[in-house]
Amino acid sequence: MEFKRNLTLILTKVRFQSLYLGSMKPKIVTIVSRMNLGGIAKIIAQVINETNSEFEHILITGKCAENEIDYLKSNIVNCQIIYVETLGRKIGITSDIRALLTITKLLKKINPKIIHTHASKAGVLGRVSGKLSGLGPRIIHTYHGHVIQGYFNLFANLIILNIERFLAKSTDYLIAVSNSVKEELLSKNVGIESQWKVIFPGIDAATSFKKFINKDKLNLLWIGRFEPIKNPMLAIKAYELLDSTNRDWFRLTMVGDGKLIESCKDYARQKNLNIDFTGWIEAPFNFDADLLLMTSKNEGFGLVILEAAAQGIPAIVTNISGVKDFIENNVTGWIVEQTPTAFIKILLELKNNQESINAVGIRASEKLERLFTFEKMIKNYEKLYKEILIEAH
Repeated sequence: MEFKRNLTLILTKVRFQSLYLGSMKPKIVTIVSRMNLGGIAKIIAQVINETNSEFEHILITGKCAENEIDYLKSNIVNCQIIYVETLGRKIGITSDIRALLTITKLLKKINPKIIHTHASKAGVLGRVSGKLSGLGPRIIHTYHGHVIQGYFNLFANLIILNIERFLAKSTDYLIAVSNSVKEELLSKNVGIESQWKVIFPGIDAATSFKKFINKDKLNLLWIGRFEPIKNPMLAIKAYELLDSTNRDWFRLTMVGDGKLIESCKDYARQKNLNIDFTGWIEAPFNFDADLLLMTSKNEGFGLVILEAAAQGIPAIVTNISGVKDFIENNVTGWIVEQTPTAFIKILLELKNNQESINAVGIRASEKLERLFTFEKMIKNYEKLYKEILIEAH
């Protein structure tokens, strides 16, 4: 099986090189609403940087919000970067129409072979712009989450679902970051099976294990946007419900920012909870973290659980489908219901059985090295780009 897969990759590369021998590198335009510090920005940057020897990449993006860190300001992405002022996360009829027209104009000038859009808003504007350009580029869209669950009310979800169904008809490939994202959207008639591919996120698998025995304090780490979908208050209320004796055994650090940050800080102050709120920082795992808490109501995958595993840090996650390609309960992490008491139960168990933290952390790291490496992700995207360009000819 491995030999057959390697042979296919070699043949694809030979056909691709013969197709473009002596010509300019094919252009790929990546479109995303903003490159805020997080999983999407990291994936886009890695794919561009690692495939730019064979493709000419152009990144079209919007500006980050004031409470976000622009990934591009402190990380190198080796491509032309074009900012479109109206292509931010915020939705507005006038600004979105302006963004649509601007992107269409840019695409006509660039004339890309492939347009690769990411996430909801950029996925809509980028794909429509691709068709309006009249150039006939191949179009890929990556779903990084469950776009029709957890963000909007039922009426808005219905509108979004119908938009996604319509756009899927003119999209060449639909990419999901987890099997659950693909299965959910397929079940709602977004695209057809032949359009879909699952490409897992990947990170550098060079792991460093944080082994310990009988620590007198377990350090809990929460990372994310302080937004309703990430449910930061769940971590705070779980910490609150630990009685004073047990709370002495734990320390909670929360990394990130967002519209709920001030209400979370106020609540912690009112309840005299000793929680460290750091804001956004680029190296959160520099903390002496022992356990990662993921309290999300919904996740497409959750790149942070891989980043934790690379440090030998296992995660306690809510019972949501997006994490289950990586987290196996009691094997590579712990899956609990979305209640403070569920988190408390597992935390108290682990307090008295710290060897389990080491064992699960090691198994999580081993699974990362087998299935979720940076190299695997890059190979999958590179192979897809090449196959699409060959098909186009």
